[in-house]
Amino acid sequence: MRMGRKRIPVPVFLIASLYLAVGVGGFVAHFSDRRAPEWIWVEVTECLAIVCGVYLLRAHNWARWLASAWMAFHVVVSFGELR
Repeated sequence: MRMGRKRIPVPVFLIASLYLAVGVGGFVAHFSDRRAPEWIWVEVTECLAIVCGVYLLRAHNWARWLASAWMAFHVVVSFGELR
């Protein structure tokens, strides 16, 4: 029997892929907004999404917490835009 890495569960793979897609897509889409004052913070959050996706695929437990914090941050920002 070969000792190797455990397989990643399908839901984790799908969520990690979604974080990667959102991170890369957002980074590319918002890169042209460099004149906006909040541009750097938008890019930082997109980079965090990429980090979440990569380390979720590598099965790091802290990446789950970072992904949860990233999502909570976006929920709070969305509620702020509704006002």
